[in-house]
Amino acid sequence: MTFIDPMTSLTLTAEGASSGRRDLERAVRDFESLFIYQMLKTMREGVEKSGLFHGGRGEEIYTSMLDMEISREMARGGGLGLAKMLMRELAPAGEDGAQEAPGTGTRGRAAVSGRGRGD
Repeated sequence: MTFIDPMTSLTLTAEGASSGRRDLERAVRDFESLFIYQMLKTMREGVEKSGLFHGGRGEEIYTSMLDMEISREMARGGGLGLAKMLMRELAPAGEDGAQEAPGTGTRGRAAVSGRGRGD
């Protein structure tokens, strides 16, 4: 018969939960970085290029890499706040990331959609 220590079980569960939260934080930060990258790319496409300074394919690759690094650094520094909103929405209820909507006593999707208790 195998003995399972309940304290070890609780520790493993807590470690798994914190790992899941870290994975979620990384995913929402990466999503925000990708969103910022697409926004920068679209903004660059709107700028008219002159034939005098246009560097061809090399310039396109360089600006793409530059936009990627800018978007990563912006996301690491807090970005547009999109990652925070996604964490609030996607974090399991009861964690620090899931905030109650003022006066409703609800968390997560119900807090965002405006549906409270009794709806």
